[in-house]
Amino acid sequence: LPEPTGLPQPPAPWTEQALRARMAQANPDLAALDREMAAARSQVRVARLEPLPDPEIGGTWMRDPEMQDWGLMVSLTLPIWPEKYQAMAKEALARFAAARQRRAERGLDLESDLSSAFFDLRDAERRMELFGARLIPKARDAYQATLGSYRAGKAMLLDALTAQRDLLEMSLARERA
Repeated sequence: LPEPTGLPQPPAPWTEQALRARMAQANPDLAALDREMAAARSQVRVARLEPLPDPEIGGTWMRDPEMQDWGLMVSLTLPIWPEKYQAMAKEALARFAAARQRRAERGLDLESDLSSAFFDLRDAERRMELFGARLIPKARDAYQATLGSYRAGKAMLLDALTAQRDLLEMSLARERA
């Protein structure tokens, strides 16, 4: 049987660092968690502003054929429950901390997955090099030597077939790598 030919290896267009940067910018999970953090940060700002007095000024003017009427209104909301506002601020801070923690956790999970994928890629490249540069040439030489011995009557057919099987198994293992 002829030796199988391998598939051409595409060049790796991305480095691990470039993919990490792209992941941080374009991952939809991280983008959603960033928006969640921004919303929680806004809630913290609102909770900090709640205990401040809230003045309001308003006016009205009304005109009909018989009369003209106008009015002025001034109001002031006073924060008289400080515990309520403190609890609101604590809750908002806790939500922000939880959102930040979820974002950090997901970022680390994605970085771990990326590192694992690059490790697998480097390991596959190493195994392909091992099989292609060392093991397959040795198996090919052994097969040629055994085939020559068989033709000369010094080896049995089983030896030649075993050497050919070993060569094919090495080639298959390289392709699987």
